[in-house]
Amino acid sequence: MTTARPPRPVRERPPRPDARLGDLAFAASSEAQAVVDGGFRPLRRNRAWIALLAGDGGDGPDMADPRHWPDEAVARIAAAPADGGAVVLRLAPPPGEGAATAILVTARQVRHGRRRLLLAARREEAGLDPAAERAAALGQLLASIVHELNNQLSTILAQSQLLSRTVRSQAHLGRLERIVEAARQSARIVTNLLDLARRRPIHRAALPLAEVTARAVELVRGRLEQAGVELVADLPADLPTVTGDATGLRQVVVNLLANASDALAEVPGPRRLWLTLAHDPDGRMVELRVADNGPGIPPAILKRIFQPFFTTKPEGKGTGLGLSLCVSQVKELGGSITAANRTAGGALFVVRLPVAQPAQPEPPPPAPRPAGGAAVLVIDDDTGLGRYIQSLLRREGHAADLAADGAEALRRIDRRRYDLLVTDIHMPGMDGVELYRRLESQDPEAARRILFMTGDIANAELEQFFLLAGRPVIAKPFDDHRFLSVVAQLLRRPT
Repeated sequence: MTTARPPRPVRERPPRPDARLGDLAFAASSEAQAVVDGGFRPLRRNRAWIALLAGDGGDGPDMADPRHWPDEAVARIAAAPADGGAVVLRLAPPPGEGAATAILVTARQVRHGRRRLLLAARREEAGLDPAAERAAALGQLLASIVHELNNQLSTILAQSQLLSRTVRSQAHLGRLERIVEAARQSARIVTNLLDLARRRPIHRAALPLAEVTARAVELVRGRLEQAGVELVADLPADLPTVTGDATGLRQVVVNLLANASDALAEVPGPRRLWLTLAHDPDGRMVELRVADNGPGIPPAILKRIFQPFFTTKPEGKGTGLGLSLCVSQVKELGGSITAANRTAGGALFVVRLPVAQPAQPEPPPPAPRPAGGAAVLVIDDDTGLGRYIQSLLRREGHAADLAADGAEALRRIDRRRYDLLVTDIHMPGMDGVELYRRLESQDPEAARRILFMTGDIANAELEQFFLLAGRPVIAKPFDDHRFLSVVAQLLRRPT
């Protein structure tokens, strides 16, 4: 005879925690955003919203407060459908801005406890130039494919790293490392294309440019050898570090070397490339030079060579984005990139990057992690990736269970308490968004223990959801160390 399980105790819903990660992302977003309640009272407004709508602070109404908007605009916002569909309205320029362009506002109702509305505002654009229109189209195209691409790259990374633990041959380990590096580079290329289309900020760190450049050379060495190009590299290891993003700067070098190799295909041998690094102490800059003995750059092309989508390559051989990505990356780091023709013949590209500022003293090493592991539930419909994450967690001493979707996760959560829930977003059946909303209403404490993971990094609606949820997100593909570091922080165990 089985006894009925006693009902779960009814708990009063605690107040919403301070979602620091979401608050920081919301405040720092370059998109003007605000969250209002059912009476249009502002609950949250970021700096971009205030800067765009507050005007000059004169005697006019505060347009940053939707309660001061015209009645027809308020009525339009109130019509935002409950299913999350968006409505768009047009506001006159804020007071004191003369003939400034109007403001377009997108309003979307979000299911977040009581009625909430997420508002996003931007200036109405008179028109886009052809390059900007093509960049916008590129962003939309990439957004439609990046999710699936990142999922595949996640599988490549996971399986390669699993193999590296079983292979004993150094030669085979070297090949696996190159596969992992190529997968990471591919993921970064997609992200950089999105950065170009959407102007996202980049990550900065102090880097040894010689080491970054040497890794880039390894990525294109086979291509150079196949094209019969001799590479002469002078990469002193004693140069000061520069401030930059390792993978982004590596891509800059790869693009410059690949372009030079393509140009050298037009000339007979010997085909030579010179890659040098030097330090300019007076300007506090590190200089990277890529020179070749090719045909050089015609003056008419030299003026346009860094423009987006400009290419002299045949149809299907180039996108015209390589050099514009280089410019975007280098300029955002406070550096410069120039192109010229050598007097001895051939082209010369010069990249100048500022020397990194002295690093702050490192904090003392963290205390050893306490004995014993945590209970973690991994929710992903990709069985291979789910089992890989499970093996990582068990290797760290955690007890890890698997669920194929949100519905199975809820059943498991009902049977036991988990210290951390790691969930994918897109799954058949109940997805990660619906799982979070169910937990938020039924078990708020469990909702506060969620770590989201997704390869859909270009989805604007998901970005808004993550901001409102205030829970951390890790983008696919990720490597072992990155994932375990995030898990350790969330479990309050130093990594």
